[in-house]
Amino acid sequence: MSTSALAESEAVTLMNADVERITVGLRQSQELWASLYEIALAIYLLYEQISWAALTPLGVVFLCTGIAIASSPKLAYSQKTWLDKIQARVDATASMLGAMKAVKMTGLTPDLGKKIHDLREDEIRTARTFRGMLVKITACCKWLIPGSKCQLKC
Repeated sequence: MSTSALAESEAVTLMNADVERITVGLRQSQELWASLYEIALAIYLLYEQISWAALTPLGVVFLCTGIAIASSPKLAYSQKTWLDKIQARVDATASMLGAMKAVKMTGLTPDLGKKIHDLREDEIRTARTFRGMLVKITACCKWLIPGSKCQLKC
């Protein structure tokens, strides 16, 4: 497969992943700005009822925010590693499909099929780290704030 075709497939795969991440982020953006108003209103209403003790929930909010910020570098690294594995699998698949006539003539179809399967298994193993971290952050948020609508999507 030519170098330009490989670069094109890489660009399309990465562009697809980026567009997906942007759309998920845009869906969550309304939750972000709305939650700031919700928190301010809730603190005000609590303050009217229980005075300065109403500031206690802010500690929980800051704790959840701190946990999310502290885990974001590792989360970003594990997501990048996962996307690299996706790219490797897509490149191998594109190369195999681009040279299908030669693959069939040499009888390498089962071997290359197994290689693609192994790349997919490796990709899934790598994704476990990223998805596991998402689950931990969400579980921590749910545990600290019972009944919350905290949800992360990858």
